[in-house]
Amino acid sequence: MNARIVNMLEAIKGGTYIIYTDYLENTDIDAICQWFHPIISGDRYEIEKVISLMYELYLRENIDFYPYEEYMQIVSYLSTQYNFNKDDFLDLYSAFRKLVFGG
Repeated sequence: MNARIVNMLEAIKGGTYIIYTDYLENTDIDAICQWFHPIISGDRYEIEKVISLMYELYLRENIDFYPYEEYMQIVSYLSTQYNFNKDDFLDLYSAFRKLVFGG
């Protein structure tokens, strides 16, 4: 488990989050950029957008067990909101789980 990423996501959940640099090291930021490189170019806004997606996925950590209709609604919403192909969602989600929880 990446404790720094989890601490950051928990801070977002608890309403105490201000900026990712308070929680993450450069290696974490590099790993996040590699995880979702299509919308990363290095500026704060885009990294914050990816962190927002990570938070959405963190809140729905068992999305792969949701009923099909609910799963598809969420995937459609996320793919539109964060500009990725919904057919890539399972790979994206699997890589997210590895990044945050290991394994």
